[in-house]
Amino acid sequence: PVIGLMIGVRARPRYFIARGVLRFGRGLAALVLGPAGAVAVDLRPSGGRRELAAGVRLLAAGERLVVFPEGWAHMDGRHGTFKRGAAYMAARAARRRGSPISIVPLHLHYPRHPGAWMTRVRPSMQYFLTAIGFWRYRRGVTAVIGPPISTETLPASWDEATPVLEARSRARAPSRL
Repeated sequence: PVIGLMIGVRARPRYFIARGVLRFGRGLAALVLGPAGAVAVDLRPSGGRRELAAGVRLLAAGERLVVFPEGWAHMDGRHGTFKRGAAYMAARAARRRGSPISIVPLHLHYPRHPGAWMTRVRPSMQYFLTAIGFWRYRRGVTAVIGPPISTETLPASWDEATPVLEARSRARAPSRL
């Protein structure tokens, strides 16, 4: 879906994607998504510092950056908790630029999901099964774009800003079917 979204954007954005996704198909996903602007992100609790610094630099330079704040696509249809990275990068970049950053929430809603059984298999297998069953699980997607959220309207602390950003982003998201 990100590639489809990039068609309507004048300047092609960069986007963060979980390193595990790029390893899908023995690196085949990286060959496809890398040239499209993907940046691999380490989702381990102690990882991701370099990627966050890169995100701050991109945003401070005025680049567009797509971030999936849950960190991972949940194949069972549930919403994951937002990680702090999006709020952190936006706040740091705004401070570095000396002007606010606008965050445009985009919720991708898939009407059908494999189900809870999918969470019992390795993430690489989840993506494989979803890829071969795309006709069933990845069609009919609805993209809901919310109004921009300025860093000026968020709490200064990214720990406090993250739940506010999550609540505002989910306010227009369709409920699970």
